[in-house]
Amino acid sequence: MLKPTVIYYRGISYGLQHYFYYKKNKNSLISTYSVLDFDSEEDLDNVSLSDEKLAEYWKNIDNLNIKNWKKDYFYGEDEPEPLTDGYSWELRLRNPDGKVIISKGYEKFPRNFNKFIKELNKLFKTNIKKI
Repeated sequence: MLKPTVIYYRGISYGLQHYFYYKKNKNSLISTYSVLDFDSEEDLDNVSLSDEKLAEYWKNIDNLNIKNWKKDYFYGEDEPEPLTDGYSWELRLRNPDGKVIISKGYEKFPRNFNKFIKELNKLFKTNIKKI
């Protein structure tokens, strides 16, 4: 039996929170997202995503090679201390084939991170600004 498809993303900074959680298996669906910043707040439970929209999302994720992202993006010992209220993020994906991707960071990002954010915006119809 295949495990559920999962899209989980959390990004937090001072005055800013992005949270997406989508889980779907054969018999159930859990979906929620919340985007909060100083200017606006969106909160929606049980987002309806078509199979076609999800298939396009996974195709685009594959094209971004997110599977090749490092597990951790943090500053090393030889680098300057990051901002105290910087952006912390975490990504957990399980595609329909069961492949798991886990990546996280603090004030450091993969090169194509904003393209990934663009795909989240398209999927959930949100407007997270580029990091």
